[in-house]
Amino acid sequence: MRESKLLSLTRPKGILFDLGGTLIMSGFDREGGLKGLMDLIPDSHTLFIETVRDILDELIETTDSIKNKQFIQFSRSQFDRNLFARLGITLNLSDEELDIRFVENTFNVTVEPGAAEMLVEVKNMGIRTGLVSNSNLGGKCFTHFLQKWGLLAPLDFVMSSADYGFRKPHPGIFKTALAKLGTQPDETWFVGDTVDVDIEGSEAVGITAFWYNPSGFLPEGTTPKQEIRSWMEFINLLNDINT
Repeated sequence: MRESKLLSLTRPKGILFDLGGTLIMSGFDREGGLKGLMDLIPDSHTLFIETVRDILDELIETTDSIKNKQFIQFSRSQFDRNLFARLGITLNLSDEELDIRFVENTFNVTVEPGAAEMLVEVKNMGIRTGLVSNSNLGGKCFTHFLQKWGLLAPLDFVMSSADYGFRKPHPGIFKTALAKLGTQPDETWFVGDTVDVDIEGSEAVGITAFWYNPSGFLPEGTTPKQEIRSWMEFINLLNDINT
């Protein structure tokens, strides 16, 4: 299986990476995020938390129905503007500051083993790299945390769908990423953890896709052409391919 892969692959000029579930793993604490939000609101004791939760639920349902059908991304700042207007409040914090507070209150993040080292190895090979993530968080927030997690320096650019409007698997976000990377689809790889979003989306525009699947679990009917189970395996694969 390994040898057959090598026969059909050439070393790419550029590699695009997904973030969540690929370079990092994260748990989500909704109640922690809600508490953090209430702590930011002036005179929050005058608001019932059930009222805030109901507005949040309505906005989530509305935006999810649109983004999942049309692959259009709403930013968290747009979400907050609707929420704050309905609550009749104003916060003296920038969108970036609110994004950062949101991540700190709601996500428990761990970097995937070997991910940081892999990015450095890829950079040392002279391969351009970019990050393309579906998120309602802005790219400036990503930059802040990628720096903190030790993942930012080797990357040539960072893209969040919140800044570009399109969500994976929409071809628009992949085409924009290719333009920023400066490579053609047949010179580019994409690595991500979701078959329908990352793998099928990138393959649809001619990019060679790798499914990051550390668990080794293969759902019925799932047959990605390329699969990797660790970042060390990915480095070894790149080293074994003739340039």
